[in-house]
Amino acid sequence: QVLNAAMQMRTLVDAMTNLNMLRSREMVMHRMVVPVQKIIKNAWSEVQKLADAKNLQVTLNLPSASLPVKCDPEKLTTAFVSLLDNSVRFTPDGGRITISAMLQAGGDMLVTLQDSGIGITDADLKKIFNEFYQVEPHTTRKFGGMGIGLSIAKGLVEAHGGKVWAESQGPGTGSTFYVLLPRISTS
Repeated sequence: QVLNAAMQMRTLVDAMTNLNMLRSREMVMHRMVVPVQKIIKNAWSEVQKLADAKNLQVTLNLPSASLPVKCDPEKLTTAFVSLLDNSVRFTPDGGRITISAMLQAGGDMLVTLQDSGIGITDADLKKIFNEFYQVEPHTTRKFGGMGIGLSIAKGLVEAHGGKVWAESQGPGTGSTFYVLLPRISTS
């Protein structure tokens, strides 16, 4: 119980620190070339216990050939942890999450996180990456969170020159989050 509370407090402090650094544009990046598979697996290891507790079926569709990205591994992992945590929290017990990565024709990297969660309305799709925005009304909240995870993920992905967006057919249809990272420059 105490360990859980301490871990939640650490997560909150880390999230607020990241949010503050993104706002002030003072975040220092330590970029290196890393396989995106390693980033995804590290992020997944941080949320796996939550997924296991909900009996989620998780599939990692990651190619065996290395898919390199130039990034700050710690910060990009944090972005994926935020996205995965969101999918795990909003996917009902026994649901599915599929994580895929592929190299696009132009050399950009596309990572998709598809879940069988509660889905997102068109109106909410336009707002979910805003700071402190939460899909559920504060009076009936059951999924938890502070409404900053997705904004942090967006800020960190954009700090890497990438883009993040979500799509959903609406309530009850699940969601797909996309992360597009730029190809590694050869110059």
